[in-house]
Parts: sequence; C-alpha cells; structure tokens
Amino acid sequence: MPMLDTAIAAQLALTLVLLFFFRLAARHDPRPYLRAWTAAWAAQALALAALAAGPTPLLLLWVLGQAVYGLLVLKGSWDFSRGPLPAVVFPVAAAGALLLAGAGPAVLSAAALQASVHGMLAATHAGAAALLWPLREPGGWGIRGMANALGLLSLLFASLALAPALTSGGAGTSAVLVVQTFFGLAVVLAVAEAAQWALTATHQQLKEAQHRLKVLGETDALTGCFNRQVFRELVDDLRSGGRGQHGVVLLLDLEGFRELNEREGHAAGDDALRRAAEAIRGRTRSTDVLVRWGGDEFVLVLQGVGHAEAQARSAEIAEALGRAGLAARSGLGAYGPGSDIMAAVHEAEQGQAPGSGRRQAEA
Repeated sequence: MPMLDTAIAAQLALTLVLLFFFRLAARHDPRPYLRAWTAAWAAQALALAALAAGPTPLLLLWVLGQAVYGLLVLKGSWDFSRGPLPAVVFPVAAAGALLLAGAGPAVLSAAALQASVHGMLAATHAGAAALLWPLREPGGWGIRGMANALGLLSLLFASLALAPALTSGGAGTSAVLVVQTFFGLAVVLAVAEAAQWALTATHQQLKEAQHRLKVLGETDALTGCFNRQVFRELVDDLRSGGRGQHGVVLLLDLEGFRELNEREGHAAGDDALRRAAEAIRGRTRSTDVLVRWGGDEFVLVLQGVGHAEAQARSAEIAEALGRAGLAARSGLGAYGPGSDIMAAVHEAEQGQAPGSGRRQAEA
C-alpha cells in the first residue's frame, strides 16, 4: 500500500522533527509536560519505525511504542492542565503497557492485539481531550487545536478498535497519521503560547513589584502620606512649569504631641498620627498632595486654589481633627508665578496659629 507507506514515512519524519524540537525545549525549560510530550514523540517514533519495518510489523515494538505514546500524551495533558501528575500513577500505567506488550502477543491474535491497543489509545486520547477541553476558550489556537485533534483521534482509534477492517484497508491508519500530524503542530503552538503567557505573567509581576517599590519609596509607612521625596519632586515640577502655577500650602503641627508621647508612650503617639492623617485625608481632593513633613507636622499642598478657599479647607480639617480628638496649629502660604513653593512653606511656618480642633470637640 504505497499511500500508507508514504503516510507512515512522512509521519515518522515529522515525529523525529517534533522529538528534536521538544528535546531542545525540555533542556532549557523545567515544565513537566514538555518532558512528557518529548518522551511521547520518542515512543511514537518507535511505534512508526516498527510499523514501517515491512508487511509484517515488529508487533512487540509497535504495541509497546503505541501504549507508551498514549499514556505519555495523557500525562502531558494532565501536567499542562492541572500540574504534575502524582509520581506513582505513571509507573503503574507504564507497567500495564509493558505487560500488554509482553503478554499480549502470546494470548491474543494480531487482530485482537491491535484492537486492544487502539482501544487503549482511544481511552487515553479521550482523557487528554477532556483535560484540555475546558482550556479552549481562555486558551489560544494551540490548545484549541490540541483538544480538537485529541477528540478526533479518540474517535478514529475507537473506530479502528471496533472495525479492524479499516486497519487492513489502510484508510483508518492514514487518517490517524494525518490527524496526529495536526496534533503535533498544535502541541508546538500550544507550548509557544504557554511560554508567551508565562512571559506576560512574569512581566506583570515585575510591574507590580516595581509599583510596590515605588509606593514604598514615596509614602510614609506609618501614616500612608507622601514623604518629602515626593514633595521635592513636586517642587521641581512646579519650578519647571509642569503643573498648575498657583496654589496654597497648608502646614499643620499637632498640638500636645510630645506630651502625649511622654505621658502614654510612642504607641499612643503613632495612633494619633494615623488618626490625624486619616482626618486630613478625608478633606482632600485628588489634586491635593498630603505630605508627612516630619515628626508631628503635615504639609497639604492645595493646587489651583485661592487664599479664601484654602482658609475654608483649613477650617474643615480643623473640625475633622477635632472629631478625632486632636488639634493642630496651622499656617497658610500662597505660591504662584512670583512666589516659590518653598517660600510658601516658610510663610506657613511663620504664620501658624493655634489649632481649635480639640477644643471644638470638647465643647
């Protein structure tokens, strides 16, 4: 049957190419399904070589190669979809394949043995298709092709097991070889897609780690406010004309903070700082910049507002601090094209007035 011989030779050549490709990939990649599929192509090459040996195939090698190939396809699909297969499972299944290969020719006719092997291949390919089928929608073309090819191969092997005449006619075997070729190409695509997804996930994790480091480098760990580094960047930005060119700086200095630390301990002082930051933050806009200036001082940069609005906001913050049982001395300083923001901070420091937040709360 020249057509069948040609199909077997072409499939064997492709299998050897796939074996070479997966062997190279598995050397540099620890993913278990790569090793499983590499071994599957080796077993498939053994089975095809036995099938191509002549009119009477080397039955033992064909049975062994096909059985191990089917088990490894199932194992690779399991590893790909669910993680590594429990270590004890595959050796037990492989022992069954060896038993079939060794004892089968002695107790079964050639036709019955071929039907048994095809039945086992139908079962392993159906199981592999079932494992990969849920991944078709979120997956790429490779996984879709694999799942579809495995399902079709399962049906072809089942038909060969139930109608052995198809094997002797060559049509069924040729169809299997064609679909197996498609399956091999789909596996290559799926492996490439998985590598791309892994690279994308690693890149996303790196971006998230960089973002966390940036947040840690920009914020005060105790209060969650920006630190002075962010304020320095804001100053540079304003001086270069990168943001709104006017606004007001509100400087807040908690009253009685040192005495609270001495009287109740640093834990109480830390709690007061956190409550103060939360009270101030509750009266800020998205464009405001709240900075822990140091110790018990906070600086709130109100961008794009005038002095009257800044005074109203200062009163709102004093009221919020009062509800939190706190009070703060406050000062305002305006900045704009003719006045640098650092000069505004100095003005706010010089113009601080005693806070009334705690007294309002007590009243």
